[in-house]
Amino acid sequence: MSSKRWTFAAALLLTAAPAHAHGDHLEQGTSAWSLWQLSPEIILGLVIAGLIYWRGSRHGLVDSRWRIAAFFGGLAALFVALISPVEELADHIFAVHQVAHMLLRSVAPMLLFVSAPQGAMVRGSPRWLTRFFAGSGWLRRLVGVLRLPPIATFLFLLSSYFWMIPYYHDMAIENEPIHYLWHITLLISGLLFFSVIFDRRSPPQGPGLGTRLGMFVAAALGNIVLGAFRTLKDVPLYSAYIVLGHLWHVSVLSDE
Repeated sequence: MSSKRWTFAAALLLTAAPAHAHGDHLEQGTSAWSLWQLSPEIILGLVIAGLIYWRGSRHGLVDSRWRIAAFFGGLAALFVALISPVEELADHIFAVHQVAHMLLRSVAPMLLFVSAPQGAMVRGSPRWLTRFFAGSGWLRRLVGVLRLPPIATFLFLLSSYFWMIPYYHDMAIENEPIHYLWHITLLISGLLFFSVIFDRRSPPQGPGLGTRLGMFVAAALGNIVLGAFRTLKDVPLYSAYIVLGHLWHVSVLSDE
């Protein structure tokens, strides 16, 4: 797959899923089913991405139906993270927040790229859009650097570790623009990481099996270390959930 197609597909997937933070105070007893965030720009972006992929997949550029299902499963994961009650509850329950971020950083990017969407996204897009990205040489070079296995793995872990620092974590929950940035960095790092893991090109154009396994092990160990620290600590770290209204009938420490 050419670098142009990698750049173009990644850009389309990113613009299809903007994040939106709210930070409203909620009271105990609030029904989760009343918390849908029907953001038109997010829904429109997901619909456009789905239509472009579906249009391109009809030209024989997707070799299996399960890949089509995987792509739309990735869009569904973004819908759950950004539109469903998970989006609002994430600002009031730490555990739900981690579910939302797992969907944004891992589940959605993994499903999107296991579907091998590059060819279908390029073929299904209007010509003016493909010409624009084809002419963006600087963007292709930037994506190429960010997709180097050590850099992609580092950014994947950094996006999680940085936002777990209590000062920045609380700031992002209470500040909408920072929350927006938080979601974008999680999604970008996930797309970069899994675009390398599921690169369909063989070496030397694509990474070898050893490189992919090394990336996976490094990411897994990094997440285990962070998760173990959060589990074994004996004091709560984040106050924003209390400020906005903690909704679970458990201690904040147990939630974290």
